[in-house]
Amino acid sequence: MKFRQLLLVCLVVVALVSLLTLGVVGLRTVVGMLLVLVVPVYFILSSFVSDDLERVVFSLFLGVGLVPALIYWPATVVSLKITVVVVALVLVAIGFWLKKKRSKS
Repeated sequence: MKFRQLLLVCLVVVALVSLLTLGVVGLRTVVGMLLVLVVPVYFILSSFVSDDLERVVFSLFLGVGLVPALIYWPATVVSLKITVVVVALVLVAIGFWLKKKRSKS
């Protein structure tokens, strides 16, 4: 909770630096990578980790390791774009399901 403002400032700085150095394409790439790699794992970890900073750090490392591994094999059969969207949506759905299940108990 106490790190939310710091995390928001860091996110704005990363977005601004990527916009200034790489342009709009760089900003879209960085935001897309955050949405696909970090956000789904962040939602899953919200059921297990209570501290925001720990959740963000764990979601960065787990997202970089887990999400590409989940995307690789289905992408050999189906389109890469479709696979990325499906894996991201499934991970977000698992995160919401875990949060809902945890709040009931």
